[in-house]
Amino acid sequence: MASYDAAGRVKSLSLGSSSQPDGCNEAMVALGRLTLADATYPLAADANEWLVLPLNDDYIACANAPEPPDLDPPVQLGAGSGVQPPRKIRDVKATYPEGLVMNRVQGLVSLEAVIDANGCVRDLRVTKGAEPRLYYAAFYAVSGWRFEPTKVDGREVPVIMSVTISFHVQ
Repeated sequence: MASYDAAGRVKSLSLGSSSQPDGCNEAMVALGRLTLADATYPLAADANEWLVLPLNDDYIACANAPEPPDLDPPVQLGAGSGVQPPRKIRDVKATYPEGLVMNRVQGLVSLEAVIDANGCVRDLRVTKGAEPRLYYAAFYAVSGWRFEPTKVDGREVPVIMSVTISFHVQ
C-alpha cells in the first residue's frame, strides 16, 4: 500500500506481510519508494528505462530515510543556477568489470543524479553512454556516494547534478 504527498512523492509504503527474512522489508520499501516516485525526468515515447537497485545496506538505509516535509522539487545545478554543487563526503570508485577490461571495452557513462535533502543519491539516469555494459558499474559507484546537503536560503534542498564516470583500459 502506497500513499502520496501533495507533490506526488511516495509518503509511506507498507507491505502486506512481515514474514520475509531480515532486511527484505526494508529492501522492498526502498524499491517501492524509488519505483513509485513521480517522474522528475519526462521520458520520450520510445524511451527504455532500466531499474537498477544496488541492494546494499547503506543504499537501502538512504532510500528509506525520511525526507523533510514540504520538500521543494529538485534544483537543477549548472551555469547560472546560483546554487553551489553539494560537497561529496563519501566516494565510491567504479569497479571496472573484469570481462570488459580483458576485452578492452572502454568509454564514458554520463548520468544525472538527484541528491536528496539528506545528501543521499535518490535517482540516477543515464544521459549518455557508448557501452551499456558499463552502466551498472557506474550506477553502483554513484549510488554509494554521499554528500553534505545543499542549502538554498538556509533550507536543505534536493538537487539534480550531472556526473561522468570514465572507464579506460590502461
